[in-house]
Amino acid sequence: MNVAPLLVAALLALPFVPEADSADESEARSVAAFQAVEFRGAGHLVVTAGDPQSVSVTADAPRLSDIRTTVRDGVLCIETSGVNRHGSHLEVAVHLPTITQLTVLGAAQAELQGMDGGRLRIVLRGASQLRASGRVDHLGTQFEGASQADLRELSAGSVDLQVRGAAQVQLPASAPRAATRG
Repeated sequence: MNVAPLLVAALLALPFVPEADSADESEARSVAAFQAVEFRGAGHLVVTAGDPQSVSVTADAPRLSDIRTTVRDGVLCIETSGVNRHGSHLEVAVHLPTITQLTVLGAAQAELQGMDGGRLRIVLRGASQLRASGRVDHLGTQFEGASQADLRELSAGSVDLQVRGAAQVQLPASAPRAATRG
């Protein structure tokens, strides 16, 4: 007797119960003072300049403890490797008085808002996307891989632009710039 058809029929008769979604939880992170942010991995990052310092992480409850937030030499390092797979949700909100550099490595969606003067360096590598707004005196950039940057709402007195690979950038029409494409 061939039992394979019976097993298939029995399995098909079982009710489908989808895996329960874990509820998102938010957690405030206490870290040392920092002036720069580096995000590694996938997820959504929102950085707001001009506010008192705070870091908040929102993720699927079981994965929240896997997201590392440490400060090294004045740089807030956010590492999310393996956290945002299988469609899990991750959002990191960072507030700080002044930011000098934003580095996004991986496949993140990032927003930078509230800039009000000073010098800023932005580094994007991988398939990350960034939208920035505000005003800076000088902007230095390094965009690589398949990254995309929308800087049309970021006013800059001057821009040093480095673009490599298939990276794309949109700048305000009025920004004086020096550009290299590699």
